[in-house]
Amino acid sequence: MKKFLLIFIFFVLVVGSISSQESVLKEANARNNWLSIGYVVGLGGSIRYEYMFNTKFALGVDGYYNNISAIAIFTDNYLVSEEFGANVTVRFYPWGKIYYIGVDLGFHGFKEGEFDEKEIFYGFAITPELGFKIDWYKAGGFFWDIGVKVPLVIVEGKGLLISLVPYIVLLGWAF
Repeated sequence: MKKFLLIFIFFVLVVGSISSQESVLKEANARNNWLSIGYVVGLGGSIRYEYMFNTKFALGVDGYYNNISAIAIFTDNYLVSEEFGANVTVRFYPWGKIYYIGVDLGFHGFKEGEFDEKEIFYGFAITPELGFKIDWYKAGGFFWDIGVKVPLVIVEGKGLLISLVPYIVLLGWAF
């Protein structure tokens, strides 16, 4: 009887914690519209709008400028100093709350060289990203977003360019 009672208490605690987590998940992305202004590590900035279809799936648009590209490699090893992009984004939140994986499809441009002698390259980009979004106080208000994206850009005549773009959203608002 004692064993049965302990198993029953354990079962009640597990079920209770699961159901309370489900209510937290439902509240986590309680708002559908997420707007953010961010800082791209280096010297740059970004703006993003994201529409949450449900707690796990979002579609959005973003644009960013990065003055110091962390890693940029053409097939013939050019180093790129500036990068800018405009994307349509899809994000999937596997656990429905904080962490996400995503992919952006868009247009990216790069500047390579010194001062006035910069050469500009443009191309189509497929950009995987990974990150997490944290509400400040309660679900559906102000939030932070920290992540990294890796644009894979096909540049005509140059080949494939790969760069690393870490970002931090300092001010985001869900409405």
